[in-house]
Amino acid sequence: VNKKITPKLGSEIRGVQLTDLDAAGKDELALLVAQRGVVVLREQDFAKKGPEYAVDYGKHFGKLHIHQTSGHPETIPELHITFRRPDHKEFERVFEDSNSSITWHTDVSYELQPPSYTFFTVLEGPDGGGDTLFSDSIEAFNRLSPSLQKYLSTLHVVHSSKEQAQNSKSQGGVQRRAPVTHVHPLVRVHPVLKKKSLFVNRSFSRRIVELKKPESDLLLKFLYDLVDNTHDLQLRANWEPGTVTIWDNRRVHHSAVIDWEEPVSRHAFRITPHGERPVEDLKYLNDVSYFPSDFSSEF
Repeated sequence: VNKKITPKLGSEIRGVQLTDLDAAGKDELALLVAQRGVVVLREQDFAKKGPEYAVDYGKHFGKLHIHQTSGHPETIPELHITFRRPDHKEFERVFEDSNSSITWHTDVSYELQPPSYTFFTVLEGPDGGGDTLFSDSIEAFNRLSPSLQKYLSTLHVVHSSKEQAQNSKSQGGVQRRAPVTHVHPLVRVHPVLKKKSLFVNRSFSRRIVELKKPESDLLLKFLYDLVDNTHDLQLRANWEPGTVTIWDNRRVHHSAVIDWEEPVSRHAFRITPHGERPVEDLKYLNDVSYFPSDFSSEF
């Protein structure tokens, strides 16, 4: 069973096991995720296969990202763990200096080659709540006037991991490598869909290179508000036992929702293949000289 969650964004699939897919099937899955932005697969046995299996599975889609700060199993650094303790202090910390738990972002956009897809599954969580929000940055770009689209396509944005590293350090977290800063085009071209999207997010984008800071702040706020607050660009995905959700970071922004009241654990993991270096012009998509031949030294 394959049904659309919204007309333009998101599909929910039942009756297909990720673990049954051969290489060709995985390629078809990658195409579907690009086309729909978000694919929610129900009743999966994916997590039951263990962390080594999940990492081997993810490597079909590219070199896997190793997060700069998150915990992971001792010998499996590619498995990114997200864990929230069954402790009311966790909620107090989230809302200590904020009125909302919503933090829109695309995964680790500060890397030289940010992720393409994210595979995410919840091992343990609340009976209700803890959903994930998604917003379509291709459709957001399409909503803009042609003149503004043209102007934005000339701009570049600084993405930084320094603030994330500092936040982790302040809470006693690990720091595996030095924080990084990279400049990416504000508007990128999706390599599969050949469509333009807004590649900025509140969590990791810092400044538009070509503008003065007050100008940059004003324009970025407008774009953040467009992606984050326009409900007809968005969907809300919930988590059932065995759910695996896959999304395309080159197209969608997402945010966790912390809204449950019972002090229960929320334990999840993700695997995140690196994608290509973002480009702002269609002519670069077939120019291999634009992309580094080896990016291992960057990570």
